[in-house]
Amino acid sequence: GGGAAADPVAAAAAMQTLLDMESQMEAKMLAVHHESNPAAAAAAESFETQKKHLQTRGITLSCECPPETLNTPYLMNLDEDPFRSGRQLCILEKSPTSFGREDDDVRPQSMAMVKNHCYVTVDGEKSIKAGDGPTFVNGVLLAKGASSPLVTGDRVLMGSELYIFYLPGEKVEVDIDAAFTEYREAMMANSKYKDQFKKSCGSLTSGGKNVKLDKSDAAQLEREMIELYPKAAEMEQLCLLMDRDYIDCAVVLQSTKVTAAGKDDAQVKVKVVNTSVKPVETIYLASFEFNRAYNILNDELYHLRDAIEADEQYTVPLQHDPLTLLFDSTFHVGTAVMFPEYLVYNLETDESEVQLEVFPAAASGNQELNAGKLEVIWTPLAGPRGGGAGGGKEIT
Repeated sequence: GGGAAADPVAAAAAMQTLLDMESQMEAKMLAVHHESNPAAAAAAESFETQKKHLQTRGITLSCECPPETLNTPYLMNLDEDPFRSGRQLCILEKSPTSFGREDDDVRPQSMAMVKNHCYVTVDGEKSIKAGDGPTFVNGVLLAKGASSPLVTGDRVLMGSELYIFYLPGEKVEVDIDAAFTEYREAMMANSKYKDQFKKSCGSLTSGGKNVKLDKSDAAQLEREMIELYPKAAEMEQLCLLMDRDYIDCAVVLQSTKVTAAGKDDAQVKVKVVNTSVKPVETIYLASFEFNRAYNILNDELYHLRDAIEADEQYTVPLQHDPLTLLFDSTFHVGTAVMFPEYLVYNLETDESEVQLEVFPAAASGNQELNAGKLEVIWTPLAGPRGGGAGGGKEIT
């Protein structure tokens, strides 16, 4: 015969006790691990602090709340950096949900966000309404006060933040390259910086000659520059807020050749100037280097703001100080040209050719960089019997 039926209440209590014991054991093991590994403990503490601060701004980490478990619509961030993409969720539990600054429900990190930037409604038909900030849906700019319906897979751009809209339980394959191509085209079509690009093209010279660009080359460079113009302005604001108001940024075209420069030599650079020293320090950063510094400083600013709001302490790492971050880079100052034909005859450098002029890497716009001179001296080595260079290896 069978025994008495198990008490379901007692079984549930026993199961809960077991789960509690497992949880306590995991906590103890984690504590032991952190005690033996201070770096891991510090990283875990930093992660918990970041998670708390993001939640205060209406943002949830996807690793803490897997999207497939959600039963409400949400926005997921999209980033060209695969380590940042898909990391943040804006869960739309309130309708409408306001996006922007200060008291808005969701406060993304972009410096281009403004108060009451836009609103997302999820009751009934899902839609987004443009507020006081530029808002794009699938590359189309919405007029202030205008609304657009939202379906899974729609690209939403607010400020400089790009999101994908999802309904619960629905997934879609996102072509990241196509999404950012659309992003750049939308930014360029509505940019206020087009005249600046024309001025840059008009003043680009190299070796005393103008560098001519055909339409296709100019269009490619224009897209890259127009994407950087607002970031350069935001970088100056970031430096100002971090007490580095003596750092100036400007997007320029640069040609690295001294002679016969052509369309293939033009590159987009960000000119960064430290005006706190005499003479001023100037550096030209490639787009990817500048974007890296921009993202890091943007993160640091929000770490500081979050710490202030939470009445906590936070210290920006020395390597993330704007001066260190921007100027601790290798870059092209200029080019010196020499024609050492005398080496064929094992002759030493002529006194008149010792000092070579360094031509600054030509950049569009006002340039006050003095590249200086390069001293080059070639001295033939004595032969094995001290008879001059005759016994040395022949130079061909």
